[in-house]
Amino acid sequence: MIFPDGKVFTHKKDIPTQFENCYYTRGDTDHILHTPIGNIGIALCWEMLRYDTIKRMSGKVDIVLAGSCWWDLPDDAPKEREELRKYNQKLALQTPVTFAKLLHVPVIHASHCGKVTAFRFPKEEIEQTRQLVGATQILSRNGNIIARRYFYEDEGFVTADLNWSRYDRQLADIEENKYWIPDLPEAYLQAWEQVNPQAEVYYKNIALPYYHCKTESSKIH
Repeated sequence: MIFPDGKVFTHKKDIPTQFENCYYTRGDTDHILHTPIGNIGIALCWEMLRYDTIKRMSGKVDIVLAGSCWWDLPDDAPKEREELRKYNQKLALQTPVTFAKLLHVPVIHASHCGKVTAFRFPKEEIEQTRQLVGATQILSRNGNIIARRYFYEDEGFVTADLNWSRYDRQLADIEENKYWIPDLPEAYLQAWEQVNPQAEVYYKNIALPYYHCKTESSKIH
C-alpha cells in the first residue's frame, strides 16, 4: 500500500498455500498496517480461511484490503470432480463475504482473473490449465455486496465510496476451537497436508539455489 507522500506499507502472506510453497516461505503474522488513514487489515487468499487471521485483527482494524489468485481444478479434471469444482468456485466467491461478516469491517477484495497453464506438480511431465475464479468485490461490514466483478467478466475495476472510524471497531465473531473458518472438504485438507511439505522441499532444493544464483550473477554484472 503506497501513499502520495511515498510511504510504503507491506505484508507478506503468513503461510503459503500448496504450490506457493515452491516459490516463497512463511511471512508476517502481523496483518495490520498502521497508516495515516487508519488501521488497515491485510488478508491474502487463504489467510481469509483461517481464524488465526481474524483473531489478529479483531477489534483493531477499520477496513480490510484483501486479494487472491484462487485457482480452480484443472480444466481436464475427471467429471466426477465437477461437484468439487462447483464448491471451489462458490468458496472463492463467498470467502471475502464471510470474512467481512465475522470481522465486522468493510472488505475490499482484488481478485486475479484469466487462466494459467503450467506443468503438473510434482513430476512436471504434463501441462495443465486452471481457471482463476472468485470475484473482485467491495463489501460492507455486514458482508453486503457494494460492488462486484466476477472472474468470467474478464479484467476490470470496481469502485465505491466507503467511510470508517476507529470508534466503530468491534470484536470479531470467533469459534475458538476451529482452525479453518469453513468446514473444508477432505480433499482440501489432504492437499494442505500433503502438497505444502512437498512444495517446501522444491523451494529448498530448486527455487532457493536458483535465487542465490541469480543474486550472485547480478553482483558479478
